[in-house]
Amino acid sequence: MPKFLLRLLARGLLARLAGYGMLGLGFWLIFRGFAQSGFGAGIGMGLGGAGLILAGMYVLVSVGRNDSSATASQNGGEAISTQQEVSSVDRFDGSNQGG
Repeated sequence: MPKFLLRLLARGLLARLAGYGMLGLGFWLIFRGFAQSGFGAGIGMGLGGAGLILAGMYVLVSVGRNDSSATASQNGGEAISTQQEVSSVDRFDGSNQGG
């Protein structure tokens, strides 16, 4: 059990660090693309930076999805609902009648 948790934590942590690194490198490449005096190099760095930003966001979202599915599987397979039921009981007097 501890090895599984350690492996799960390491995989999630490393993937998050890689995702954040890709985002940082992508924004840095876009910055360098604007700072370049050459048109071709600037366009290349800008497109490369944009691609790295999209890839980094994909990695971060996919890691977040995997963590939520792992949490749901640890809770006996029941997914936690984020929507709350709307109660028809009146909050002031406790009656079930509207109006």
